[in-house]
Amino acid sequence: AILEQKFTEYLFECMKKQDDDEDSVDNFNLASAAAVCLENIAKTVGDDITNHVFPFVSQNIDQPDWRLREAATMAFGMILDGPQDESGQFKALVKQAVPQFVAKVQDPSVF
Repeated sequence: AILEQKFTEYLFECMKKQDDDEDSVDNFNLASAAAVCLENIAKTVGDDITNHVFPFVSQNIDQPDWRLREAATMAFGMILDGPQDESGQFKALVKQAVPQFVAKVQDPSVF
């Protein structure tokens, strides 16, 4: 569990490092690589990943810096296929989070 925590913290830091001048969504960079890595970890460890990702998402989704909001959004999206949700906790967290993400579609930094 400590290894998962340290590794996900490192990935989150990498996911915050988007470039201002990237004008194409097709660019594969450090943030993208970290997101893919997080996705694979989520598929491997399953439900345990939510204990690391949801606090990060909650802390960063409303931050003024667009990089933090983007990293939170990527982290949330990349774990959706991982958890098996045997406890039902993941479904409850997703239901709670989706309205926040829908509201973020109107984020002025997106357009």
